[in-house]
Amino acid sequence: MKHPKTSSTEKRNPVGMSPGRLRVVTGYIEAHLHEKVSLRRMAELARISPYHFGHLFKLSTGLSPHQYVLERRIMKAKELLADNRLAITEISKRLGFSSRAHFTTAFRKRVGTTPREYRLQQVEPVEGSSPDTLACIASVLI
Repeated sequence: MKHPKTSSTEKRNPVGMSPGRLRVVTGYIEAHLHEKVSLRRMAELARISPYHFGHLFKLSTGLSPHQYVLERRIMKAKELLADNRLAITEISKRLGFSSRAHFTTAFRKRVGTTPREYRLQQVEPVEGSSPDTLACIASVLI
Protein backbone atom coordinates (compact mmCIF):
# COMPACT_ATOMS: atom_id res chain seq x y z
CA MET A 1 0.00 0.00 0.00
CA LYS A 2 1.36 3.36 -1.04
CA HIS A 3 1.14 6.29 1.41
CA PRO A 4 0.46 9.82 0.20
CA LYS A 5 3.45 12.14 0.20
CA THR A 6 3.61 14.71 2.95
CA SER A 7 5.37 18.04 2.87
CA SER A 8 8.29 18.77 5.18
CA THR A 9 6.00 21.09 7.18
CA GLU A 10 3.56 18.28 7.85
CA LYS A 11 6.40 15.97 8.91
CA ARG A 12 7.78 18.53 11.37
CA ASN A 13 4.49 19.45 13.00
CA PRO A 14 1.48 17.28 12.17
CA VAL A 15 -0.75 18.98 14.78
CA GLY A 16 -0.55 22.59 13.63
CA MET A 17 1.85 25.45 13.13
CA SER A 18 5.05 25.85 15.09
CA PRO A 19 4.70 27.39 18.55
CA GLY A 20 6.94 30.30 17.53
CA ARG A 21 4.86 31.22 14.51
CA LEU A 22 1.65 30.81 16.51
CA ARG A 23 3.04 33.18 19.17
CA VAL A 24 3.87 35.79 16.52
CA VAL A 25 0.35 35.60 15.06
CA THR A 26 -1.50 35.61 18.38
CA GLY A 27 0.67 38.51 19.58
CA TYR A 28 -0.26 40.42 16.45
CA ILE A 29 -3.95 39.67 17.02
CA GLU A 30 -3.77 40.93 20.62
CA ALA A 31 -2.04 44.13 19.53
CA HIS A 32 -4.56 44.77 16.74
CA LEU A 33 -7.94 43.84 18.26
CA HIS A 34 -9.15 47.35 17.46
CA GLU A 35 -8.50 46.88 13.73
CA LYS A 36 -9.61 44.58 10.97
CA VAL A 37 -7.28 41.59 11.28
CA SER A 38 -7.00 40.00 7.84
CA LEU A 39 -6.30 36.38 7.09
CA ARG A 40 -3.75 37.47 4.51
CA ARG A 41 -1.77 39.50 7.08
CA MET A 42 -1.80 36.67 9.63
CA ALA A 43 -0.62 34.24 6.95
CA GLU A 44 2.18 36.64 5.99
CA LEU A 45 3.32 36.75 9.61
CA ALA A 46 3.32 32.95 9.75
CA ARG A 47 5.09 32.83 6.36
CA ILE A 48 2.60 30.44 4.79
CA SER A 49 -0.24 30.70 2.29
CA PRO A 50 -3.62 31.92 3.55
CA TYR A 51 -5.16 28.50 2.82
CA HIS A 52 -2.54 26.60 4.79
CA PHE A 53 -2.56 29.21 7.52
CA GLY A 54 -6.30 28.80 8.11
CA HIS A 55 -5.95 25.03 8.27
CA LEU A 56 -2.89 25.00 10.55
CA PHE A 57 -4.25 27.76 12.80
CA LYS A 58 -7.42 25.76 13.40
CA LEU A 59 -5.40 22.64 14.15
CA SER A 60 -3.30 24.63 16.62
CA THR A 61 -6.07 26.52 18.43
CA GLY A 62 -9.28 24.62 17.72
CA LEU A 63 -10.77 27.78 16.21
CA SER A 64 -10.69 29.33 12.76
CA PRO A 65 -8.68 32.58 12.63
CA HIS A 66 -11.92 34.61 12.46
CA GLN A 67 -13.42 32.77 15.44
CA TYR A 68 -10.22 33.23 17.41
CA VAL A 69 -10.13 36.99 16.78
CA LEU A 70 -13.79 37.28 17.77
CA GLU A 71 -13.24 35.26 20.96
CA ARG A 72 -10.29 37.46 21.94
CA ARG A 73 -12.38 40.59 21.32
CA ILE A 74 -15.17 39.23 23.51
CA MET A 75 -12.71 38.33 26.30
CA LYS A 76 -11.24 41.83 26.16
CA ALA A 77 -14.77 43.28 26.14
CA LYS A 78 -15.55 41.41 29.36
CA GLU A 79 -12.52 43.02 31.01
CA LEU A 80 -13.51 46.49 29.80
CA LEU A 81 -17.17 46.03 30.79
CA ALA A 82 -16.20 45.08 34.33
CA ASP A 83 -14.28 48.37 34.62
CA ASN A 84 -17.41 50.59 34.26
CA ARG A 85 -15.42 53.63 33.08
CA LEU A 86 -16.07 53.21 29.37
CA ALA A 87 -19.38 53.44 27.56
CA ILE A 88 -20.41 50.30 25.69
CA THR A 89 -20.26 52.17 22.38
CA GLU A 90 -16.65 53.16 23.14
CA ILE A 91 -15.78 49.55 23.99
CA SER A 92 -17.26 48.35 20.72
CA LYS A 93 -15.15 50.91 18.80
CA ARG A 94 -11.98 50.04 20.73
CA LEU A 95 -12.39 46.40 19.82
CA GLY A 96 -12.95 46.90 16.12
CA PHE A 97 -16.68 46.21 15.87
CA SER A 98 -18.40 48.13 13.08
CA SER A 99 -21.22 49.25 15.37
CA ARG A 100 -22.63 48.83 18.85
CA ALA A 101 -25.35 46.60 17.36
CA HIS A 102 -22.75 44.29 15.79
CA PHE A 103 -20.88 44.17 19.11
CA THR A 104 -24.07 43.41 21.06
CA THR A 105 -25.05 40.62 18.66
CA ALA A 106 -21.60 38.99 18.76
CA PHE A 107 -21.39 39.34 22.54
CA ARG A 108 -24.85 37.88 23.16
CA LYS A 109 -24.15 34.97 20.82
CA ARG A 110 -21.00 34.00 22.71
CA VAL A 111 -21.77 35.03 26.28
CA GLY A 112 -25.54 34.51 26.39
CA THR A 113 -26.31 38.03 27.55
CA THR A 114 -25.97 41.57 26.20
CA PRO A 115 -22.97 43.72 27.16
CA ARG A 116 -25.26 45.93 29.28
CA GLU A 117 -26.69 42.93 31.15
CA TYR A 118 -23.19 41.53 31.62
CA ARG A 119 -22.04 44.85 33.07
CA LEU A 120 -25.01 44.96 35.45
CA GLN A 121 -24.14 41.46 36.67
CA GLN A 122 -20.59 42.64 37.42
CA VAL A 123 -21.73 45.46 39.73
CA GLU A 124 -21.40 44.28 43.31
CA PRO A 125 -24.31 45.32 45.50
CA VAL A 126 -23.53 47.85 48.19
CA GLU A 127 -24.90 46.85 51.57
CA GLY A 128 -28.40 48.30 51.94
CA SER A 129 -28.79 49.04 48.22
CA SER A 130 -31.98 48.08 46.48
CA PRO A 131 -32.02 46.54 42.99
CA ASP A 132 -33.59 49.78 41.71
CA THR A 133 -30.67 51.79 43.04
CA LEU A 134 -28.19 49.46 41.38
CA ALA A 135 -30.03 49.68 38.04
CA CYS A 136 -30.00 53.47 38.29
CA ILE A 137 -26.25 53.55 39.01
CA ALA A 138 -25.51 51.11 36.20
CA SER A 139 -27.59 53.10 33.70
CA VAL A 140 -25.49 56.17 34.45
CA LEU A 141 -22.31 54.17 33.86
CA ILE A 142 -23.62 52.77 30.58
